[in-house]
Amino acid sequence: MAKKNDNEIMLADILQLEEYEKYKLHAASKNTEGKRPLDVFLGNIEDWYGWNRYSPNKNDFNREYIFSIMQFYPWSGTWLFGGVFKVIDSNDDGYDIEEVKKYQKFTGRLLLNFDYKKKQRRIKMENFIDKIYVNRIFESRCSFEMLEIIERTVRIL
Repeated sequence: MAKKNDNEIMLADILQLEEYEKYKLHAASKNTEGKRPLDVFLGNIEDWYGWNRYSPNKNDFNREYIFSIMQFYPWSGTWLFGGVFKVIDSNDDGYDIEEVKKYQKFTGRLLLNFDYKKKQRRIKMENFIDKIYVNRIFESRCSFEMLEIIERTVRIL
């Protein structure tokens, strides 16, 4: 997908990822228990890491890195960046992961436009990198308070 205009900033323009084939894109959405990944991320970062360690008896994160985003439910088609994780090992309980420090300053701050509605949540990065655009970078990491203000604004509009 080509840029809609020259002013749009693509994800690849700001995050210097190399060799997209080394990444699985984790497009986290509401789970079967009704938990939303954004709420998990804002509530307890260790629980969010758990969402990236989890493996439902499959080797879905079968690449060197996990590029993790979560649905940003106040706005349709937007996703909050949740980190890049290096897969250290996989086992019966899931994955041993380590967050890549290079990208931490964007975690919880980088909001992305990505029109993805398919059910599959662990997808090949190289197939989607050119479809992800930067919406904005928040001044600070997203919080429940910030989310509440955004939701109130959305209701007013």
